[in-house]
Amino acid sequence: MENEADRIAADIVALVERTGGPVTFTDIERNVRGFHTNEFPKSTLCLTTGVEPKLIWGEMSKPGAHALQKVLNEELVAIQYVGVTPYYPEAPYLNWLPAVLLPTNIETPRGITRSSPEFEPPCPGEPV
Repeated sequence: MENEADRIAADIVALVERTGGPVTFTDIERNVRGFHTNEFPKSTLCLTTGVEPKLIWGEMSKPGAHALQKVLNEELVAIQYVGVTPYYPEAPYLNWLPAVLLPTNIETPRGITRSSPEFEPPCPGEPV
C-alpha cells in the first residue's frame, strides 16, 4: 500500500503544482487515479477543532487517505480553508470544513496554510 500511497501523493503534488491551485478534493478525485473509492471500506480525514472533529474529506481509498495525510503532514502542499463556493453545487458533507490545496508558499509558526482575510480557520496549521 505504501507504494500506491506514495504514487497518489506525488500525483496530488503534481496536480497542485501544475494548476497553481486552488485544487479542490473533487478535482483530485477526478484527476488522481486511486484517490477516491466507491467500495468499502472508505477512509476519511478529519481535523480536531476544539471538541468536535471536522471532516476534511471522505470516500477515499485507504492509500488515498494516507497520501493526503502525507502531503499535508510533510507540507508538500498548503491547505486553505474556504467556504463551500469552490464545491458548489456539490457540497458533499455535513459538519465539514471545506478546504482546497495550493502550492506551498506561506509558512506560519504552526505549519503551512493560506486563508482569506475574511476567514479565520479554527486551528490554522494543526497537524492532521
